Amino acid sequence: MATITKNLVTIEHHCLDLRYTHLRLHKKSSAQENLVSSIEQNGQLMPVIIIPGAQQNWILIDGYLRLQALKRLGADTVEAEVWQCDAMEALLAIIKMHSGRALEVFEEALLLKELHTKHDLSQNALSRHIGRDPSWVNRRLALIEFLPADTLQAMSNGEISLWVASRILAPLARANAEHAQMVLNYVRKNLMLLKCNLTL
Repeated sequence: MATITKNLVTIEHHCLDLRYTHLRLHKKSSAQENLVSSIEQNGQLMPVIIIPGAQQNWILIDGYLRLQALKRLGADTVEAEVWQCDAMEALLAIIKMHSGRALEVFEEALLLKELHTKHDLSQNALSRHIGRDPSWVNRRLALIEFLPADTLQAMSNGEISLWVASRILAPLARANAEHAQMVLNYVRKNLMLLKCNLTL
């Protein structure tokens, strides 16, 4: 992979294209609160990562939680590192370097799926690009291979855990996708009831 040219800029939130929000997990409220407190006390220590988009917009590649925290604090701008490359190169770099932090297993799987399906990279090509064994790529993709879109969205939103999705819903979806959807609907319904009871 070629070296990516990078430079720092300060941009306004409305200039950001958030097309990859579905590739990142929404953290538990405690983690969100810790990030908000950290930025409030120390400022934004790590820039988000963006690449040039269309019509003077920027595509946000990494830093969705930081952006949420900054918005909560009423900030109008965000410090960003511009990568001069296309989306495929940026996503490959993120999964290879982990952008300074460890990715969740589920996030790795989603990034690989995005590159595999939207950018037509084979598993062998993914393996070569990120410096991982092909079996590692295969295992990650297998985590979400049989999960329907609704389940993937529920995981991304934090409605269900990776354990529930991989140990319960994925095996069930392989056998009967309709039953897996029914279980997901049941979990969502009962979570909503629990939240309602907690607010009473």
